[in-house]
Amino acid sequence: MSFLKFIFSKWFVVNILLAIVVVVIGIFMTLGLLETVTLHGKTIAVPDLKTYSLDEVDDVLTGLSLNFKVIDSSAYTPEFPKNSVIKQDPTNGSDVKEGRVIYLTINSGGYSSVLVPNLVGRTNRQAVSYLEAIGFRVGKFEYRPDVGKNVVLDLKYKGQVIDTLTSLPKQSVIDLVLGTGNASKKTNLPYMLGSDLEKAKDKLVEVSLNIGSVRYDEEKIDDVKYLVYRQYPEFKEDRQLNMGATVNLWLTSDTLKIPKRIPEEELEEE
Repeated sequence: MSFLKFIFSKWFVVNILLAIVVVVIGIFMTLGLLETVTLHGKTIAVPDLKTYSLDEVDDVLTGLSLNFKVIDSSAYTPEFPKNSVIKQDPTNGSDVKEGRVIYLTINSGGYSSVLVPNLVGRTNRQAVSYLEAIGFRVGKFEYRPDVGKNVVLDLKYKGQVIDTLTSLPKQSVIDLVLGTGNASKKTNLPYMLGSDLEKAKDKLVEVSLNIGSVRYDEEKIDDVKYLVYRQYPEFKEDRQLNMGATVNLWLTSDTLKIPKRIPEEELEEE
């Protein structure tokens, strides 16, 4: 009974109420302190830093009480100025707290140089695959009389034959001088309607022809599949072109524009 009397006594109840008040006040004070420390509800919108130099980034982010760190500067993209921001994390428009670090990828000062391999004696397909694999672009094919058909005789850069062990920047355009072989300098024109651009290029390389102009029927969008719906010269079963001639292509994402191929025997019957 004495224990029950103690629990329900005025002194005990008053102390319990005081303890509850102290706990509640402590909770509110803690939440208030956390809100002050973490700037609860106060955020900063990350600006778009692309194309900015590091000096400009420093000025902008310092004014916003944000920090930055460069995490990569090895890639080169010609669409952006040299030594400028090409990527950021968090992205522009993101809400962050004061003092947040923005991680930046910087455009390098240019393409790194690569040693041009000695491809004399290789086939055109081998040479194209090798050059593209190490970062070069293949330009046009030139032909001159030689016993080896489509065998590399020389490599050219800006019209000049490349000496052995020359270094050039990645993405440089290299032309190939190929042999005509003992056969005729004529080659069959392939049918390319319905092919994507890479497949069309492969078909032209296969028969010693160059790709000419490439046109799209709309503004080109990345990740959209485009197919050839027109080629010039137009395809005919017996049409031949000089080796090294160019073929122009038109591409579309609308498959309804691609003509259905009709065998020549059906055309003759009509």
